[in-house]
Amino acid sequence: VGVLNAECGGDAAWVEPALRRLAQFGGAAIGLKVSGGDAALIGAAARLGARLGHLIVDPATMEACGPALAAFRAGGGKVGLEIVEWDAAIAALAAGAAATPALADKGWHNPDVSGAAPPLEFIMRRAGDHRTVTQIDYLGDVVLLVFGYTRCADICPLTLGNLGKVLHRLGPSRSKVRVLFVTVDPDRDTLDVLAQYIGAFGPQFVGLRGSPDELARLARRYRIAYSVTKPANGKPYEVTHSAAIYAFDARGAARLLIPSMSSANPDIAGTAADLQRLIKGDAPSGLLSHMVQMLRNMV
Repeated sequence: VGVLNAECGGDAAWVEPALRRLAQFGGAAIGLKVSGGDAALIGAAARLGARLGHLIVDPATMEACGPALAAFRAGGGKVGLEIVEWDAAIAALAAGAAATPALADKGWHNPDVSGAAPPLEFIMRRAGDHRTVTQIDYLGDVVLLVFGYTRCADICPLTLGNLGKVLHRLGPSRSKVRVLFVTVDPDRDTLDVLAQYIGAFGPQFVGLRGSPDELARLARRYRIAYSVTKPANGKPYEVTHSAAIYAFDARGAARLLIPSMSSANPDIAGTAADLQRLIKGDAPSGLLSHMVQMLRNMV
């Protein structure tokens, strides 16, 4: 047996002896899948040391069990992330990317999604001039793709304001960046309403509005969750959406996921440094990007 993977849960008191029995397989690399934030199980894995080679954990465990996972890594173990639901994985990355270097390409301040997310592609109407635009209109610019709505009271203005601070740090280079703000509430966000709202953040900010089908297609392409609930039975109008921001290079390739702009502690300096690298034409260096390129060359 070359590799032996085990998925188990429950009381660590009986799991640990069971793992010790499994570890008796000579030469086998033992792996364990842990979910539900079970720090006791991770502690048992850490005590096994080199006999347990790797852990696969879900986003909740990644977020809740940082110290236990750090102890496991300190003993030479490796930790992998199981992406069950895209938004949950984004939250875990936001909380743990700095403590889990394996999740991001070395040198970036934000998670590197080169080769893992599709290139920029959309068709929408642009606020301001009401033109129909596509990704072709933004080739040559570094693009930040943001989803939100104009009546958002907190997260959207916080996110856009923080992006404004990032652009300010870029100096003259900010002219090569466009922030595309896609409304998830097109029924209320007309093009004129959108233009007035987004214009307050600066000339690099562009408001986009699509039909329900165009919006759904774009959101599905980038695993963005959103919902609009119309008022009924005394319940108010309610809009929810993911806060993820994608960064695309000048060729339209997806490069980074920027998770901190909607938080109380946004990484302004780090994100500005990342965008500066993209502006200068830093080529993708992630493993997935190289694998995708190899496959394309074979076709």
